[in-house]
Amino acid sequence: MSMTIFGASRQPTAVLAALAAALLQGCSAIPAAKDAYEQGWREARVVDASIGDEAIRSLANDCRTQASVTESRRFALLSYRDGTQGFARYVAAVPQDQAVKVERIYQVNVKDCSSRWYRVR
Repeated sequence: MSMTIFGASRQPTAVLAALAAALLQGCSAIPAAKDAYEQGWREARVVDASIGDEAIRSLANDCRTQASVTESRRFALLSYRDGTQGFARYVAAVPQDQAVKVERIYQVNVKDCSSRWYRVR
């Protein structure tokens, strides 16, 4: 009978091999997350679900400046973590068919005003 470090048969070795394979597979998600971050995707919290055209200081991006005059759009004020610099604020165009609520968290693209939002929590 073959014994291993665990004092049993070779079965724990197979379990460890499967665990190692699963861990290595999980490492492939790191480059994907980095690419998404570089493309502008952030988790953002809704601060104000419906803002008008009033001036707001200290914005990282303001999608109202990119909106067409003939377009009827809703805008929301979002807050997201911006690397080591703390939090940034962003006026985002709310997708036409999306209902948003204050304090909800969405995955948004802070570089693309026309991107879809995805609810996180």
